[in-house]
Amino acid sequence: MDLAQCEIANFKKLKSDPASITVAKAITNEISKADWNKLWGFYLGAKRYLTEHADPDQIDAHFPPDVLAGDGSMVGYYEILPYAKPVEFTLGAQTWMLDDQHCVRAKCSCQEAALSFFELRPSAQPSGIGSEPTLCIRYAYDTGVNPTLVSPAAK
Repeated sequence: MDLAQCEIANFKKLKSDPASITVAKAITNEISKADWNKLWGFYLGAKRYLTEHADPDQIDAHFPPDVLAGDGSMVGYYEILPYAKPVEFTLGAQTWMLDDQHCVRAKCSCQEAALSFFELRPSAQPSGIGSEPTLCIRYAYDTGVNPTLVSPAAK
């Protein structure tokens, strides 16, 4: 089942198994958009739970080759753990989302993360997230040294 597309994704493969194709057709004929949304919510909740309770030493992370080949490349937390719950917070009347990027150079000893703060706006892009961060900082998470402001354009 492709929950994002609200469809049975492998009908051709199922045709070799009469029982499976019967169930798949029955689901397709009976399931409503609301049912698909409930399944997606259940799936997302289960994935988030497993992500938040995963043993970091057991995660087999694969970085894109273009990231590893780059000079000073960083990768986002959500690129490795796409089902992690986004970090959102409210300050005054405004809601913000945090995106953290980490160095992936094999022999780099840096212990810094680049933290980008996005203002969530209802009238922005379909996702509600502006295309550029409002604020970026570098933070040394091993020492807790004061963050360094970085221009969003320089990120």
